[in-house]
Amino acid sequence: MQGAAGIGSGLDVNGIVEQLMDVEKRNLTGLQTKDQTLQTQLSAYGTLKNNIHNFRDAMEVLSSNEKFQIFKADSTNSDVITAIADKDASVGNYTVKISQLAAAHKISSDAFVDAETSIAASGDLEIDVDGEKFTITVDSNNDSLSGIRDSINFSLDNVGIKATILNVDDGVGGTQSHLVLTSNNTGSNSTITLNDVSGDVSTTLNLSNELSPAQDAVLDIDGFAVTHENNLISGVIEGVTLDVNQIDLVGTTINITRDDTSITKSVEDFVNTYNNLIGDIAIQSADSLNNDSSITFLKSGLTDILNTPANSVGDFSYLHELGITTNAETGKLAFDSTEFKSVLAQDFTGVVKIFSDNKEGFAARFHDYAEGQDKTSGLIKIRTDGINKRISTLESRIEKEENHLEIVEKRYYKQFSLLDSLMSQLDSTTDYLNQQLSNMPVPGKSSKK
Repeated sequence: MQGAAGIGSGLDVNGIVEQLMDVEKRNLTGLQTKDQTLQTQLSAYGTLKNNIHNFRDAMEVLSSNEKFQIFKADSTNSDVITAIADKDASVGNYTVKISQLAAAHKISSDAFVDAETSIAASGDLEIDVDGEKFTITVDSNNDSLSGIRDSINFSLDNVGIKATILNVDDGVGGTQSHLVLTSNNTGSNSTITLNDVSGDVSTTLNLSNELSPAQDAVLDIDGFAVTHENNLISGVIEGVTLDVNQIDLVGTTINITRDDTSITKSVEDFVNTYNNLIGDIAIQSADSLNNDSSITFLKSGLTDILNTPANSVGDFSYLHELGITTNAETGKLAFDSTEFKSVLAQDFTGVVKIFSDNKEGFAARFHDYAEGQDKTSGLIKIRTDGINKRISTLESRIEKEENHLEIVEKRYYKQFSLLDSLMSQLDSTTDYLNQQLSNMPVPGKSSKK
């Protein structure tokens, strides 16, 4: 609150009140400082929480046998065929020959002058796609190619075809229009047939020109015949999806191998997220969370897991046997990917077990530890809940203190404004008395005439 400087006595009301309020605000300043400290701590725990979540997610990728079932499929001719392998695949190679690609049935009508002129036919037209049927009615409102096209495409009963119009040369310098029907699906079961329930629409259109037959993909995989309704073929080679694009009577080889590069990348992500977490713990311990025992406890939990061997899961007990070593000074990990890949190639099962065993596996233990920090009884959850509660209490006190100071400030301005007024009146009285006294005759002196 601002007040005016003394206009009567010249008393510096603003300056006096500001100095008094500086003293009054000491308690508020202390509360605000505490609040800022808690906000900083809360932000530090937020950063820790984010790093813990990233670490947990990295551990999730390594925490079960299934997560290591990563395969890749390579084609010797990706223009002809490509392949994708999933966790159910197995290492192997297959020779694939393609004698026929799957295609959707496509038929066209006779030629008409254009798409807007009436075809001079009407009635109920039944359209059948492999036994599934729907009917449209053609009358004077839609008896052009464009009208029939729209009736087919916008029918709520459409069972899976698309109607289009093809405008082509008529051979004598002009153009002519054809109605084209295409099945939405490929395969021999996509055949389109038409029937006049009433009238002569089908007869007039004469959709007998087959632009593309309804046919299946036909393949030979290692000498076995395969027929499939579309060109994206799953389930023939377990865990592998084939995408065939061209005829190939010679044969293309599909190689299925374990994707060691992806596995190595997952382990590298583990090392990086662990190091980020350890680094953040070191930074916060020296700054915002200095002397916070919770941070010490968090780091101890991580190092305890790192130093506890997985003795009964396989041939490996410690991560350093896989090329993952610890820096004694910083506590961070170093990853030798070349050594890891060599160990992975020699003993894949042993590597999987040391990470993913649900009792002693490093990834499983780290994952459970990280996930537990944010649960109701977890360290991060307990600390952040406690800080938030203290912040809430402090902010309530700050609000009350601010309201109190506003009242105090108003009172000071009122008091010192009144004092200024009184001093002004005293000054006026003093000036008046001095004037009167100066005009009084002095004894022994005569007045000059």
